[in-house]
Amino acid sequence: MHLLKHYLGVVVFIFSFSKNNAMNKIQRENPLSAFDNQRENAMLNVIFTGNWLLKTYSDFLKNYGLTTQQYNLLWAIALDKDKTSVSDLKARMMDRNPNLTRLANFLEERRLISRYSCPNDRRSIQLKTTPKGNRLLETMTRDWESVYKPHYNLSEEEAGILNKLLHKIRENPER
Repeated sequence: MHLLKHYLGVVVFIFSFSKNNAMNKIQRENPLSAFDNQRENAMLNVIFTGNWLLKTYSDFLKNYGLTTQQYNLLWAIALDKDKTSVSDLKARMMDRNPNLTRLANFLEERRLISRYSCPNDRRSIQLKTTPKGNRLLETMTRDWESVYKPHYNLSEEEAGILNKLLHKIRENPER
């Protein structure tokens, strides 16, 4: 309960500034530093940092007219050089969005992907990125480096340690 109370306070704090786009002020006035329990502080810090990174990522994607879910689908389709089925995509996506059809329709309208019927099963749909979609992904990858590198002040070694710790959190057997 203690963690939830502080989490809700942090969320209210974050959202009270999000309307004014004052992320710098949030960073200076870190509300997480008031905890005595380091585990609680760490979990809230992960949530706080995750929200900050997601906002940075979402703002970047808006420049290309995409949401995080649309980009996630486009990227997942592009991983396969050949066509890929919708069921395979659902298993691979970071955000398990059940409305893949709506997302695919949007990407197809923008001519970023093409849709094909599977020759063996007409009910199955396969997707493939178009040359336009591949060019957009290449541009975004190049531009993303200029956005995240100035803010990502971890060394490769520190990033490796962080990755191991985050994996450890997700592998908690008590969930």
